[in-house]
Amino acid sequence: MTPNTRGVPEDLEEGELEGTPECALPWSSGKRCRAPYFYEELLDDSLEVEQPEPARKPKKAKKGRANDTGGPASLARVELRPEHSPVTLEDIQRLILWILAEETKPRWCSVENKALVPRVVLLLAHGLDAEAPPPALGTLLGTPVQVRARSGVLEPGQSAHSLLTLARRAPREGPPPLRGRPPTLPAPASYALTLEQMEENGYPLPRLAEGGGGAMTVPAGYLATCAPEAGAAPPRELVALDCEMCLTAEGLELTRVVALGSGGELLLDRLVAPRNPVLDHVTRFSGITPAMLEGVTTRLEDARAELARLLGPDTLLVAHSGENDLHALKASCFGGGGGMVHARVIDTALLYPHPRPPAKSALRVLASRFLKRTIQKDCHDPVEDARAALDLALLKFSRGPDFGLPASPDARRARLADALHAAGRTCTFVDVGASLRQFMGAAGAGVDASDDGEAARRLAREAGKPGVPHFLFGQLRGLHASQVAAARRAAGDARGGDCARALRLRLRRVGEGCVGGAPEAAADAPGLRSLQSAKATFGCLVAQRGSGLRAAAPRARCLHISAIAAEAPPPSKVHEGNGAGTRVMIIGGDGYCGWATALHLSARGYSVCIVDNLVRRTYDLQLGLDTLTPIASIHDRVRKWAEVSGKHIDLQVGDLCDFEFFSETFKSFNPEAVVHFGEQRSAPYSMIDRQHAVYTQHNNVIGTINLMYAIKEFNPDCHLVKLGTMGEYGTPNIDIEEGFLTVTHNGRTDTLPYPKQGGSFYHLSKGVVYGLRTEETTADPALINRYDYDGIFGTALNRFVVQAAVGHPLTVYGKGGQTRGYLDIRDTVRCVQIAIDKPAARGEMRVFNQFTEQFSVNDLARIVGQEGKKLGIDVEVKNIPNPRVEAEEHYYNAKCTKLRDLGLEPHLLSDNLIDSLLSFVVENKDRVRMELIKPAVDWRKSGVSDATNRAAVAPK
Repeated sequence: MTPNTRGVPEDLEEGELEGTPECALPWSSGKRCRAPYFYEELLDDSLEVEQPEPARKPKKAKKGRANDTGGPASLARVELRPEHSPVTLEDIQRLILWILAEETKPRWCSVENKALVPRVVLLLAHGLDAEAPPPALGTLLGTPVQVRARSGVLEPGQSAHSLLTLARRAPREGPPPLRGRPPTLPAPASYALTLEQMEENGYPLPRLAEGGGGAMTVPAGYLATCAPEAGAAPPRELVALDCEMCLTAEGLELTRVVALGSGGELLLDRLVAPRNPVLDHVTRFSGITPAMLEGVTTRLEDARAELARLLGPDTLLVAHSGENDLHALKASCFGGGGGMVHARVIDTALLYPHPRPPAKSALRVLASRFLKRTIQKDCHDPVEDARAALDLALLKFSRGPDFGLPASPDARRARLADALHAAGRTCTFVDVGASLRQFMGAAGAGVDASDDGEAARRLAREAGKPGVPHFLFGQLRGLHASQVAAARRAAGDARGGDCARALRLRLRRVGEGCVGGAPEAAADAPGLRSLQSAKATFGCLVAQRGSGLRAAAPRARCLHISAIAAEAPPPSKVHEGNGAGTRVMIIGGDGYCGWATALHLSARGYSVCIVDNLVRRTYDLQLGLDTLTPIASIHDRVRKWAEVSGKHIDLQVGDLCDFEFFSETFKSFNPEAVVHFGEQRSAPYSMIDRQHAVYTQHNNVIGTINLMYAIKEFNPDCHLVKLGTMGEYGTPNIDIEEGFLTVTHNGRTDTLPYPKQGGSFYHLSKGVVYGLRTEETTADPALINRYDYDGIFGTALNRFVVQAAVGHPLTVYGKGGQTRGYLDIRDTVRCVQIAIDKPAARGEMRVFNQFTEQFSVNDLARIVGQEGKKLGIDVEVKNIPNPRVEAEEHYYNAKCTKLRDLGLEPHLLSDNLIDSLLSFVVENKDRVRMELIKPAVDWRKSGVSDATNRAAVAPK
């Protein structure tokens, strides 16, 4: 199942990998140096210095020597002298310009051997407190210098603006604007965005087709508006557009589209059924509720076709930040459709410029200021939003181009990126939601992240690249968002929680470090450790404190600068007994076994990180399946667990087969143990067709290889607990030992892993675990586990219980003599904890046959039938042709003593458990879909049954 690498046995179940020696940092010269950072609690542009008492007077740099390298062994050294003048955000900016662009040297700071500094990394971290700094900062970065703010300006956007735009104003293009109403009003078309404006703001644009000739084409998956066909209704001259989206398993997807005519008449209002499962409707910001989408069959391509009939090449399309609407009209990778490309767009976000660009004003702000209208009071209404954008555009048409222009002298500040670009320096900006793209223009590169955790990892990766970029900027805002939400909740504003949640639900991944309102976890800042361990030669951390409210009095700020990053602290030993903070990564933590295990370990003091690509939910969507239990989104599950238990579970959504993602996630969390549930476990799924078989093998083998290499490269002391079935699940005609078999052949004896492959493909990926409830999953309805009963993922026991509850005959495949080991879900989580608490020795691989009882299919049918009769249910058993290729009668004797020897006290399949399962299914039998119970896949044929074939597509 996995390759034999460096003597690691194949078919790894539990054990450790051989390690590699730790590497010394080549630039450290034996000394631990600190990465620089600032605390900036109350951000404005003026600071008064509070100088600490130094242990010794720093040496002054020799005149004219600041740029000398001083020989190959020299280092860049920093000398702080903030007592000479107040330190402002613009002073930090001037330091960057001096290092990278040879501008004026700042008085408050000097860098010796400046020529040795190839890169500056600037991280803006909002929400950290100078009076109570998180321990990780002191450990990683050292003691900061104290400075004091004169006033309090707490909005994070203002901080980024001050750092990334220059105080000097950019030159105007053309004559200054006229004041007052112009004598002749320009045509509405004159307000359409230019090609440069559309490109700068991320609008989808046509491009040159391949093959030359000057022909233009639109991006793949997009549709350009075109002239109507002969006989069709003429297009509208002006259309106002607004789209709403919900968060699905594949990101943000369109769920409603609204179009208005120039008179405000409603032209189009369509609810759209997303192609992927909705994880969060984000009702506060989308206006979409679950009830609104019930029974909706309109697909994105249908709504887009209706919209296209209203538009022609000359139609003026009015929208607020319309690039988002046009991109929203692009479907996901699982279906057809695409976005829209339109050349004549009037964007009200640019029609009324923000006083401090490149920031943009919110639509509700513009509506309040210019229309004297309150919108988005409780939630977003796309009709209301589209009408506000339309009225803003019409108001502009009637008042002229100078109406609504800001009077601020800062309105045309130049970009820092442009100044560095002019000096031949490259820039990269890392942020959540691509908000920093407004600061980089055409001179910088943007790296989009889905949350703070990913932003830190991508920032660290960019910092570790040789040569470029010369300037690297990023910001972390999750802690500040949680503080805002907490402040609003304390003030009785229930909408604060929704706001913080929406901030975290960007694109695919969640994990700012404060899920469930736990700012302490975010303050521990594992992302800072990732950045700090990167090869950044010079760096600054600006840390902002504030809850979004103006403070009564200025608070202290801290300032600390040094030249080189330090090593991350070594991982601690795995603790025996209770969790004691042991870091455990659970791959596949959204699944049946993984979710129960994550809660079990978290409740017992382990620090848990779930890594999951959520593809199990996609399987259900593709195949038209559904669990009997209503499962909340993984984000809501983690959030609810934090509310119920007060414990935080880190969540990283991504694919184990993506080594770039997984390696960064692994390094950031630095687990002491990994529990691997991430394999596609269903044999029927893999037997649908060749595509599904290839996907299963790729997912299981490549994912496991990536995990093994991550352990080998980044933490060889990490303990791997791999839940496979290479032990007891087989049908040989001899006893099944626990992982190994001693063989004597031709007079020679050896102990070999056994069984290598116990008779079927099923053996490679399938274990039998039953039960629904654990102590933790019963703590709240939102924490309940899956209950699969379908013909692809359901087990025989689950299927029998459902059939008995609804009065359907129990369908026994073939003769019913197929015998397997079985395990209660409560014992599954306990076995994992035992394996973590009592790990194998370094280099040792141990295999446990993880089951407690063994039953044949006929045994299970008999037990369920007996319990059904006690509840007054007449249970019938019916043998049907076996859709699988397997021995239906066989010898089976598997050993299972090692886990009991280590302390497992098993829960055996009792009458009470069957009664509990039956009672639960009877209570929820209205959710049972009988068509799902029958076998969907015949292993002897290619393809699936007609009921499933319509939807079955292997994941991309």
